[in-house]
Amino acid sequence: MKLARIRAITRKEFIQIKRDPISLALAFLLPLMLLFIYGYAVTFDVDNITTIIYDMDKSSFSRELINEFTQSGYFTAVSYVDRYKDIDPYLDSNKAKVAIVIPHDFSKRIQTGKDTAIEIILDGANSNTANIAQDILLLLRKDILRG
Repeated sequence: MKLARIRAITRKEFIQIKRDPISLALAFLLPLMLLFIYGYAVTFDVDNITTIIYDMDKSSFSRELINEFTQSGYFTAVSYVDRYKDIDPYLDSNKAKVAIVIPHDFSKRIQTGKDTAIEIILDGANSNTANIAQDILLLLRKDILRG
């Protein structure tokens, strides 16, 4: 591209800006407004994930585990269920995003020093939330069982 052509285009644009200064203002203000909107309004932080709990053990260890999860600020227990089949309606109706199932031998395995597992059921309708919830649950579980 020749220099004369670039000068002509630049001159034309300056003339257009003089004729319509509002378009220049919009060209600078709209991206600024979007920056503030995305900076303050749009957040990808995941907290207060609605959680249901099925505690088959009902021991002090399982209550402590549940307390650690709910006190973390990431999970909010919305209900405690007494049967495994009661979990699905909560996940299907979007009343809960996560279900935590604590096995009946949880406290015995902890006391004997054996490895133990808890079942985590995630609602995969929002895969981003489910992945983040899974990562948080795994980290919390490791920290709780170590401490």
